[in-house]
Amino acid sequence: MKITATTEMIVIGRNAEWADMSNPNGERYGEATYLLAEASDGARWLGPVIGLNASVAEIEAKIAVAEFAYLRHGLDPRAEWSPWFPMYGSAAYMSSGQEEVDCFQERRGEPYCPA
Repeated sequence: MKITATTEMIVIGRNAEWADMSNPNGERYGEATYLLAEASDGARWLGPVIGLNASVAEIEAKIAVAEFAYLRHGLDPRAEWSPWFPMYGSAAYMSSGQEEVDCFQERRGEPYCPA
């Protein structure tokens, strides 16, 4: 099991004064960084948010704390964290059915949307 980080763009606020044709709700976006645990077979679990628009130093520090807390003390992040999309092409990806979902979306021209 290894612990890394991943990011997602999220809405962090709205301001009606910023609304225009391309952004009718006046949404402000930010980058949320989450902890991510990955097993050797490619299965992954999404952990807590560790920061909004976090610096590399902040992310590395949070990963080190999580590795110490979970891996060195024998705790299992899978018990507390949410299942996440498996690593593309891994054994977990093949066995989870995500491969078929991705193929179906690609054939229909649907965008990939993890949620």
